[in-house]
Amino acid sequence: MGKYFNIKELSYSRIAAEKGINNNPSGDVKRNLEFLIDKCLDPIREAYGKPITVSSGYRNYLLNQLVGGKATSQHLKGEAADIVGKNDKETKRIFEIAKEQGNFDQLLFERNKKGSVWVHISYKAEGNRKQCIDNYIV
Repeated sequence: MGKYFNIKELSYSRIAAEKGINNNPSGDVKRNLEFLIDKCLDPIREAYGKPITVSSGYRNYLLNQLVGGKATSQHLKGEAADIVGKNDKETKRIFEIAKEQGNFDQLLFERNKKGSVWVHISYKAEGNRKQCIDNYIV
């Protein structure tokens, strides 16, 4: 369990709860979520100094399909989270902090066609690509 984030929070999904889908992670996924918390999320939250909301963390296969996630999504492995601040400006600040820290596999400032924004961050135990894309359209 991290200082600011925990596996339960990163596994919670309103859609899974509404549809009765068990989204509890397995052992390997739990380990990946712990890495994500320790290496990315907690350090970002520490530097940011304010609460950060996880809008999506771990997603099992069925949940990932329901939300339109890619079949290769790192959310399936517990290696990714989508996070937001209280507004778009704060979310952009979170992206910039994560970029400065540089500890990620993939860092995206994402935007959908409706204009919503969030930060997608992923981390792998080995072989992080350090891919960073600002203004990624979903």
